[in-house]
Amino acid sequence: MLQARPEVAEGIYANFAAVRDSPYDITIDFANIDFSMNMGALVARVSMSPMLAEQLSTALGQTLASYANRAIEEGVRDGFSDGPETGSDNGGEG
Repeated sequence: MLQARPEVAEGIYANFAAVRDSPYDITIDFANIDFSMNMGALVARVSMSPMLAEQLSTALGQTLASYANRAIEEGVRDGFSDGPETGSDNGGEG
């Protein structure tokens, strides 16, 4: 079981992420941005190996697919992007 200090366990909120890479690692900057004021603050910077980044990508993909399936079943798709087909007329299918 993972243990965390209370200030870490409460988590942080981010509504923006920027990813960059080097030959040795992948770094993700998480920020909380107020887009109406064009201001924001970096809330976390996480660097990891490319192998861990790939595992994270797979886990995020699986989690988002699961979320999308539940959202469809519950009829709460508002605000969730399907990708390129979002907002297009698909002939009534969907």
